[in-house]
Amino acid sequence: MKKLSKVIAVAVLSVLSFSAIAKDIVIWIAYPPGGPSGKTALELQKIMTPYIDSNISIKSVPGAGGLLGVKTWYADDSTDTINLHLNTDRMFVGTYVAKEVPSDFADKIKPVANLGKTAYIVHGSKKLGITNLKDIDQANKDVITLGVQGKGTPTHVFALGIVKNLEEKYNIKTKINIVIYPGGAKLINDIAGGHVDMGIVYPSSSKSFVDKGMTNAVAISAPIDGISAPTFSNLGFEGILTHTNFGIFAHDFVSELDVEKVRVAIEKGFAESAVKAAWENQLMMIGPTANINELTQWYNDSKLFYMELATDPVYRAADVSKEAATVMPEVIAEKKQWFEFWK
Repeated sequence: MKKLSKVIAVAVLSVLSFSAIAKDIVIWIAYPPGGPSGKTALELQKIMTPYIDSNISIKSVPGAGGLLGVKTWYADDSTDTINLHLNTDRMFVGTYVAKEVPSDFADKIKPVANLGKTAYIVHGSKKLGITNLKDIDQANKDVITLGVQGKGTPTHVFALGIVKNLEEKYNIKTKINIVIYPGGAKLINDIAGGHVDMGIVYPSSSKSFVDKGMTNAVAISAPIDGISAPTFSNLGFEGILTHTNFGIFAHDFVSELDVEKVRVAIEKGFAESAVKAAWENQLMMIGPTANINELTQWYNDSKLFYMELATDPVYRAADVSKEAATVMPEVIAEKKQWFEFWK
């Protein structure tokens, strides 16, 4: 019956104007308006507007490294507007794992569109004096601080993997303390000012610091144009993610027809080459796409992985940070490697 409903919805959409949504659309973001999420939301608003006759507004609810915005959006069960949430796929699974939301949280969300992927930059302060992450002992410090954007978030997961890999593959002696920051803006400025030794930040809000010589890129999770630092692959890192997806999500009670109309508006907007180019340049996205398949597959696989993990008493007893790290594999096929790696 569910499949039939979806077929009917798509069929109806093909004969209706894209302007048939009667409700206003609100794009929620969980970070300040000037950051990557804010820029992405503005770009979405611009590309969707010609193809959908609804008022599209943006609502920012920052705090707790993005967790507050996710929780607030999730709790808003209003049906007067179509409330969409723009965030990384891993943020949703991360908040689910952190036990900050109801246990059925992940099952009550439906992916709408995958907007693209982005890598991360591991920045080092000029004061630290290294340009390659593996040379961390050469900084001659007993303790080095590594900043991340929120507890249980993708950058926190990256940091946990980085520390483990450095200890096991390079036998580093320097102790690395992970410092939780509320967001990327303060973190990148603190790295530039030498108040924290290293930090992991999106390129869209931090690449300019490398370009201007204010920080050193000591590693990147995947290739980024204009950055010559070693990738995680170059460093031989294992069990660590290389990118994150930016997605648009909706509550499960939003009709399939409305979801499909939103998706079509995004796809139409992405079809314009000028928008695609602007998207890549402004947001440092890797391969922007409105294809829903990859996001849905990753999201569903991650939920399955968590459900399996949740029954393992060893991992259930682990602290939240370690637990969050274990449940975010690139794809479900890697889960065996992750179980072994994080034991």
